[in-house]
Amino acid sequence: MVYAHQNAVQQLVAKLYIANAVARLYRFLGFRGKPCIPPQFPAGKNIFRLTSCLLELKRAYRTFKQIIIFQVLIHILGRMSLDAIRKNNVTVLDKGGKMGTMVFAHGFGTDQNAWQQVAPAFANDYKLVLYDNVGAGQSAPEAFSPNKYDNLGSYADDLLDICHELNLRDIIFVGHSVSGMIGLLASVKEPALFQKMILVGASARYLNDTGYTGGFTQGDLDNLYETMHTNYYAWVSGFSAMAMANPDRPQLAQNFASTLSAIRPDIALSVAKVIFQSDNRSEPAKVTVPVLLLQTREDIAVPREAAEFLHNNIAGSQLIIVDAEGHFPHMSAPAEIINAIKTFL
Repeated sequence: MVYAHQNAVQQLVAKLYIANAVARLYRFLGFRGKPCIPPQFPAGKNIFRLTSCLLELKRAYRTFKQIIIFQVLIHILGRMSLDAIRKNNVTVLDKGGKMGTMVFAHGFGTDQNAWQQVAPAFANDYKLVLYDNVGAGQSAPEAFSPNKYDNLGSYADDLLDICHELNLRDIIFVGHSVSGMIGLLASVKEPALFQKMILVGASARYLNDTGYTGGFTQGDLDNLYETMHTNYYAWVSGFSAMAMANPDRPQLAQNFASTLSAIRPDIALSVAKVIFQSDNRSEPAKVTVPVLLLQTREDIAVPREAAEFLHNNIAGSQLIIVDAEGHFPHMSAPAEIINAIKTFL
């Protein structure tokens, strides 16, 4: 964070420089009261002193502009040099498996550790790649920008960057919730990279529409955003319990609440809006990769109708209703998810 310290010092110096120049000009012009009162130009003052003050002010302004430009360039170069591996906190586990590569992607409010009960079951046969979406887990904090990540396509680009940087091919992609759609979008952009896709609790749209059940009305979502904004941690406590379900095992909701609480509230709200307001219903028909859809019996975030929409619009897809409840079956019923994936593979 040396740059941050240097920038702060440079800004302060520039501001003092400008303030000093303005103060000299202010005194020279003879202000004697509130700055809003027009001064009387003091008789007998040397016009060269006025010119000197104005030139100094001009130099100070130019210096300040140069500092701002320098900061912007550092910011841009920093983003350009941030490789996908560090940006997304990519983890690679390679035990020499000969059956290919599996990429695991987490959903909203969790990180790559959400797969810790599922991914190891495939470690002997596949190279495993796990990562954190920007804004979550241990991803690079400086990488998040609400302007860049205002649609799921930006997250899909990150996934593709990871694949290219690691030179991955014939990928078996496993994505939970929003990452299911992120993976789907990535496969539409570059289908040659993917061999198969497993989408757990995925949805093309969360908002109800004419002839479509997404699970939420706009009023529901507006209330959710307002609660997140006014009392984020209280919202975390309630939402984690409802989304996880399985009240007989409260530790599951506590684990989810822990990762959800670790996200900066403003980032969480920004990401939530992008997810819940997204509409990718036109994309499933473009998918050419074999897809397995896994859906629980009861899911507060994604109703069965949303899963059936994907199934009906992805040619050749399979839909399995797993014996589990809640939005996180890979955490609450990992054996069910492992068995379903192995059958598909």
